[in-house]
Amino acid sequence: MTRRKYAVLLAFAMFVAAGSLAGCGSGSNSTSTQNQSQAAKANVTIAAKFPSADGAVKSLIPAGAQVIEVYAQTMPYTYDPNNPNGTLIATLSPTEQSKTVQITPGNYMVYAIAYDTADVTSRTIVGQTSTGGEVKSGQSNTIILTFLDGLWTIVNASDVATPIVLSDGTTQLNDFIVEAGGGSASPMYKASKSSINYSSPVGGGSGVVRLRFNNNTSARTDGWMATQFIGTSNSNILSSDSYNLTKKCGFSSYYGLPCDEMAGDQMVMISSKDTGSSGYQSGGSYESNILYGSAETLLPGGGQTSFTQNGTPLDLSAAIPDTSVTGGTIITGGIIEWKPSTNRTTTLATSVAKTAKSVLAIKAQSANTPYANLTVKNYETIVCSGSNPQNRGTWTFANNTSAGKVVLGNRVCYTNSPYLSGQPSSTPPYQYVRDPGDYSYGLVPADVNNLGDYCYQWDMDMYLPYDQVTNPSYTTPNPNYNKACKIKTPDIPLYEPWNFMALKSATKTTINYGSFKFNFWGESTQTGTAYIYPFRAKGNTTITPAK
Repeated sequence: MTRRKYAVLLAFAMFVAAGSLAGCGSGSNSTSTQNQSQAAKANVTIAAKFPSADGAVKSLIPAGAQVIEVYAQTMPYTYDPNNPNGTLIATLSPTEQSKTVQITPGNYMVYAIAYDTADVTSRTIVGQTSTGGEVKSGQSNTIILTFLDGLWTIVNASDVATPIVLSDGTTQLNDFIVEAGGGSASPMYKASKSSINYSSPVGGGSGVVRLRFNNNTSARTDGWMATQFIGTSNSNILSSDSYNLTKKCGFSSYYGLPCDEMAGDQMVMISSKDTGSSGYQSGGSYESNILYGSAETLLPGGGQTSFTQNGTPLDLSAAIPDTSVTGGTIITGGIIEWKPSTNRTTTLATSVAKTAKSVLAIKAQSANTPYANLTVKNYETIVCSGSNPQNRGTWTFANNTSAGKVVLGNRVCYTNSPYLSGQPSSTPPYQYVRDPGDYSYGLVPADVNNLGDYCYQWDMDMYLPYDQVTNPSYTTPNPNYNKACKIKTPDIPLYEPWNFMALKSATKTTINYGSFKFNFWGESTQTGTAYIYPFRAKGNTTITPAK
């Protein structure tokens, strides 16, 4: 489920299709590059910069990395139990940091796993990363891998530590730490632009970004990275969710509550340009051979957050600096500070932008571009009741309380991303029994015979047989995996906005939303001042104590 909390101001919070690194790691069953060489048509150069022998950091590959194995997985994805990561196409080391191989042109996901030793009997994973894109024939194709976990110090053009001073004149952002979780390094690589083409495979992932200020060194929030190679171009997007300096919390806590921004709060985030697609627009995001869509694209303006300044439409995204990574050690981009002057108000479907109140004074601060009298309108799917708000069914709410509850018109609504829970039935096919009660997302088809690419349940079982009870081993690959819609229509009167999927092909590249529409949705508005600070940060694998 996505959360649209100021798509630009609260970061480009994309779900990066096919970017998960789950299951990567062993590599012991992978084949060598010779298996593909006979059909080779394109040269691919793969490079990574290891720390040098004298200790100089040229990229944020963990200091203990001694070998990197690089795997290529053709897209559309076909599961091979003998090669779960794809085909091993290159092995890099401190003495061979670049290698050119030949593979068949086409779309690929590429996984890289860093180990502390070349000894396969005793090695330990010290970092992982992924990327995706198109290998083209008749030209050089370049994939530059970098691992970005580490400390990034805000510096000036001469690489001298120079904190960003925020609008209050006293709060300083000194540095930020990128921490992936579960032993998976945050994926990124050298970039020449920040545009991502969602019609081709995209790699990436998420992790924790810890912003360190002079008055708050533990400002942890979520971060997102998207990476892609196409031919000789390498692209990236780096962003983080916002951190509320006033309330000392990030939006990931408590479903955003009670950390929702209010008048007088001060939020800071790393932002990236909005490329016009969150991966869930009409084209859908690309995961293996499936297109994923979201009904949020049916909302006004495709569900995209809109900005006006003094009543005039504003393209705030165009003002955000491009994200770039140079040599794996320098990141440039934009820091956004958001200081609302009004509380956020939510109405059903027909909200009118509020007139901005008094503008906050702009005090001494680092170089920035201020945008005062800014009104932000955010469109989001919310869960609301009909006539009987007492029957909540099996909806799960934040902390099982009424957090996020608002009364909008004649409906009781929840804005904290509730989800429908249930228990598995006792007979095949062991589906979950769920009861929506009197609540829904407001999504309905005008014609039940025209559901487009809506699929209630896809065949996502990787193994056969389906009956887990009679065969719990789950060892036989399912030949129909990701290839069939098992159940088209839900067995309960509830359509979920994120259940639009379709098989991708040469002729099928966009999602068909059929006759669906929203009966209601939430429109939230807030006014205030945004400050955009261009930043330059220098990376190091050694995380020093905060000063």
